[in-house]
Amino acid sequence: MKKEILRAEFISKSFEGISVLKNVFINVLEGEFHALVGKSGAGKTVLANILAGIYTKDKGIIYFNGKEVEINNLLDAQKLGIFLVSQEIKLVDSFTVAENIYFPQRKILFSSKKNNCQTQEFLKKVELDVSPQEIAKNLTIDQQQLVIIAKAISMNAKLIIVDESNTRVSGDTSLIVRRVLYNLARQGLSVLIITDDLDYAIKTADRITVLRDGISADTLPKESFQKDRILKLMVGRELKGLYPKSNTKVGETVLVVDNISTNFKIRNISFSLKKGEILGVTGLVGCGSKELLGALYGVIPKVSGKIFINGKEVNISSPAEAIAHGIAMVPPDRKEYGILPNMDIKQNIILSALQKVSRKSFINKNLVKAICLEYIHKFNINMSDKNRILDLSEGDKQKIILAKCMCQNPQILIMAEPTTGLNTISRREIHEIIDKLSQEGTAIIIVSSDVYEVLGMCDRILIMKNGRIKAEISKDIATPENVISLQI
Repeated sequence: MKKEILRAEFISKSFEGISVLKNVFINVLEGEFHALVGKSGAGKTVLANILAGIYTKDKGIIYFNGKEVEINNLLDAQKLGIFLVSQEIKLVDSFTVAENIYFPQRKILFSSKKNNCQTQEFLKKVELDVSPQEIAKNLTIDQQQLVIIAKAISMNAKLIIVDESNTRVSGDTSLIVRRVLYNLARQGLSVLIITDDLDYAIKTADRITVLRDGISADTLPKESFQKDRILKLMVGRELKGLYPKSNTKVGETVLVVDNISTNFKIRNISFSLKKGEILGVTGLVGCGSKELLGALYGVIPKVSGKIFINGKEVNISSPAEAIAHGIAMVPPDRKEYGILPNMDIKQNIILSALQKVSRKSFINKNLVKAICLEYIHKFNINMSDKNRILDLSEGDKQKIILAKCMCQNPQILIMAEPTTGLNTISRREIHEIIDKLSQEGTAIIIVSSDVYEVLGMCDRILIMKNGRIKAEISKDIATPENVISLQI
């Protein structure tokens, strides 16, 4: 039987009075590839940061190599042999690869021939083909992650914790990072990987620990891996049906688009939208759906046609005018346009609705907090309003963007690719929020390249091709086959 290298018991942590971890238990064995999974906001990243010394626990006990230890900072963890790979851990941009690997272990002759030779050996272990003299700022994010793993190996790491849910590793290099970590585990190094990729965890891990809303749901051995069982542990209930669409009774028409065109893509588009209705727009890449959203939100000027809201013609030539007329938009790229990464949750939510909380240049801080807490509770965001937006999972970031939109009290909500890049549980949660908003009367437009998403969530579907609406289908007769055939 493998020796236990890490045991954490009764780990609890709160932020601003909100409990994030409650008596969590996890143990990792020597040479084990252990996966930690859970839905957005379950506390996975917080637990990883406690074990690595970024956060301190409020209570609980940590044992490492059979001895009780205190981990109060990164240095404490690294002295024990615990290393974290996440976007919190960065290289020194101005240092070479070799200097980064040996800093602060060796304070002299960073670029010596001996150091370069040893660095080359460590880089081989992580399958990274770069010069030891390469400047760190010239590396891709993916390569930097591999250098951090090489640094951990150089410092005699015993446990590497990798937070994939909070690390921007992409494409083929993501596969390389995973392969390197798996091979290191087979060679005797312990690996704890926090991942949203449940299929990958099931395929690769020796054991899986599931967190649910800050508690330990279970730890499963490989012979007990079943996706449905793990999903049930993650949410505390069975997921019945892929899409939670209610039969919402729609109201009066709130939006009429009459024969609008733009200089680019959009030609003679007409449709209507009712209160509480969810309208889907889909098509192949380049169909014009994104440009249609731009025209509705005032980003792309229309050259002809009319837009009516509540029966009155309106002119929308900027996002500010769109917001003033009751239109809010969730953008397709949440990282680029949806969030302000250097601000906290509260600032991100309230920034678009400052007029609601301001009077004579003074901001009502109590009202700000009340509004933010309302949406944190309503959208089930298990974080304090003062947490940084960067600390959130992708699912919770999307919830914050939705909260920011709903602070504007829109009657029309436009959503572009609302669940792209989200895991199964986060997709479900976003769909549940969309359904709830439609029940409350919000008229919603979903632009999505996911045919099954528009089929599952929308009352009507517009199929676009070459900047025009090729067809309109009701949910009663729509099938994947006829939607796809109309797209082509």
